Amino acid sequence: MLKSALEKVVFFECRLDQLANELERANAEMGRLKADLSQASQRELALKQELAAAESRVSQARRERDEANAAVQAAHGERERLLAKLIEAERIRMAGQEVEGLDLAAFIADLRSEVVSLRSGKAMLADPAPQGFATTEDAAHAFESAGRLGITDADREELKAAARFETRSEQTLFALSLRELSSTDAVARMRAAQRLSALGARPALPAVAAALNAEQSTEVLCALLAVCGAANEPSVLPLVQARLSHASIEVRLAALEAASHLNDLRCLALALDDDAVRVRRRAAVLASNRTDSSAVLERAARDADASVRRVAALGLASLGGARAESALLVALDDNDPTVRRAAAKGLSRAFGAEVFAVADLDQARRRREIRRLSSLPQSAPSPSDVKDLEAEVLARVYAALRGQTEEDLMKSVPAAPERVREAAVALVGQGRLVRRGQRFFVP
Repeated sequence: MLKSALEKVVFFECRLDQLANELERANAEMGRLKADLSQASQRELALKQELAAAESRVSQARRERDEANAAVQAAHGERERLLAKLIEAERIRMAGQEVEGLDLAAFIADLRSEVVSLRSGKAMLADPAPQGFATTEDAAHAFESAGRLGITDADREELKAAARFETRSEQTLFALSLRELSSTDAVARMRAAQRLSALGARPALPAVAAALNAEQSTEVLCALLAVCGAANEPSVLPLVQARLSHASIEVRLAALEAASHLNDLRCLALALDDDAVRVRRRAAVLASNRTDSSAVLERAARDADASVRRVAALGLASLGGARAESALLVALDDNDPTVRRAAAKGLSRAFGAEVFAVADLDQARRRREIRRLSSLPQSAPSPSDVKDLEAEVLARVYAALRGQTEEDLMKSVPAAPERVREAAVALVGQGRLVRRGQRFFVP
């Protein structure tokens, strides 16, 4: 026996050295990955700066091109007028009539003033009705519906002055995004909203709110709602909640995400009344990440769609507690087998006993098992000694090359046999151990 014990000591010492080496390699790998991540972040920042500079150059080039085209068109028009005057003057001269001299200097001066006016935008403002619209009011309404009217340049400058960023590139991206929010191109507006969402700048919210009220594009609306959620400012909740009843499912999903980021639990409950299964299922997923959403998950567990009920059962299993266990017992008798299995997974963890097989029983036997489980004492929050016991059981199984049986664990773990069995079953319910026959293994 002494020799056997000595061999085991030697084995465990070797195993300990092996695990120490593995830990050292894992730490080295983690350090390398952190360095790679840092380099990637720096590269991403540099690329963002280059992108912002390139976009600024493209915008400037487009403006210069438009101004040049307008000047060329004005020059063509004046040339035609001059040629017409010259031809008319020649006809009159050939007819023997006196002709008033043409003032070419005045004509060139007029032409130059019109070009300067076009460059400054005065000619466009002087036009009472833009091309393609009957009146200026019609043009204004059309531009507003396209999301092209919003804050003024002065407002934009105030927002830029109020924003504070650590780097100049972020300040440049912010200013560029504010300008592109009023662009005529939906892709440019969406790109601007995505940049503002990444920056997470609260000073941009007035501009985002103005764009949100006038936006018609579904993709841009989703991007603007993401900005509202990323800003973490509760004052924009009314704007977000108004989009929960939008005609587009994608917009409603984006509004639901933003409202959830803004810690609005009421929006999750309202979303469970939505006609679209995707919206109700997403509400159940978002509720699963909160500790105060048991009422929402219980309601989702009674939804008409099985996928929503399944997500709700998984969420209740993650919450734990007596209230969640009661709802899971009800879900264990669901008509859909996937919902029953999700409930059985949560109950296995709660009761410390395997109840997976109950989900696949016939209805009569399943209900008898549910009544039996209902009579068991409901679980309390796991104390620290239980977690220590689970860690000890997990370590014993991990160290064994051929797994561990219940008898092996009861002999090697210094605790009551019943508690060791409960810890092993709980680890199986958590997915940290798997049971194959009589032995437990690390997955």
